[in-house]
This record gives sequence, C-alpha cells and structure tokens, in this order.
Amino acid sequence: MPKHPRGSNQICKPIEEAYTVAKKSIFQEPVKKMPEYDIWQQMIQRTINPKNRFFANYGGRGISVCEEWRHSFAAFIEHIGRRPTKNHSLDRINNNGNYEPGNCRWATLQQQRRNTRANRNITFDGKTMCLADWANELGVSWFCLFHRIFISKWPLHKALSQPSERPIYKIEP
Repeated sequence: MPKHPRGSNQICKPIEEAYTVAKKSIFQEPVKKMPEYDIWQQMIQRTINPKNRFFANYGGRGISVCEEWRHSFAAFIEHIGRRPTKNHSLDRINNNGNYEPGNCRWATLQQQRRNTRANRNITFDGKTMCLADWANELGVSWFCLFHRIFISKWPLHKALSQPSERPIYKIEP
C-alpha cells in the first residue's frame, strides 16, 4: 500500500484510492492495445462521422451509440465483456436498434450472416428463422428452398415440408 509522500506511515487518501482503483481495474494491458478499443472507436465513428465510409449504413440510418458507451470505453467493456476470440465481432441483435446494453453481443461470422437486414426471415408453424436455418433444419439446400418459395412461389407449407430429391446434410452452427 502506498505511504504518505512525506515518509510517514500514514497513508495518503487520494493515493490509496487510486491504488485501489488500479488493483480492481478490468484492464490487464494498455487500453489502446486492446482489440476491443479499436472496435469501440470504429463503432462510434460509423455512427457519428458522416465522412466514415460506413456512416450511411449506421449513423445515416439513425443508429447511435448510447451516451454511456460513447463517452466511456470502460463502460462498454463492463457491459459487453472482452471479445471471446479473434473470430468474434461486435453485433447488434436488433439491426435497427442502437449500440446499447442488451442489444449488443460478440458474434461469429456465421451468427452475423444470419442477422442482417438482407436476410429473409420466414415464420412457419409459429417458428421464425432465416432461410438458411430453415434449409439446414429441413436438410435441403438454401438454393432449393429459395427457389421453391421466391421463384416457383410454392405455398410455405409445401416448400417447408417436401423433402429434397437429393439429401443435403445439416451443418452444425
């Protein structure tokens, strides 16, 4: 524990508080070297900077970063945690929602691909999934299912219940 600057055994209060904060710090490495720091900065830039090449898809659509995260990297990390692996990136669960607690997670590329505005979600029998997930569950190719529903205009009950002529093996997520 740090001692008073004049050498007495009495502990200086501000130094003691700073020492306690440093001991409890969630950062074990310099913040600017953390990959999450770059991700945090990019998140802010694409929502507030019209010159950012991704602004049209984020800030231009009205997507913002909550005040707490916008002003505090520590708050961002406290809510979302460290990135589990290099294969994870920041994802908004609701693509039309903001970057805020409860709407963000670390997701794999496969998870991100299934969570885009371009995805076609289909609800059948009370269950909603994207086309790729339905195809995987039914053991048919994505193209086969897409063709049945959107090109040949099959009714959903027929498209989602008729087996494929060629078996397609399920891909585990």
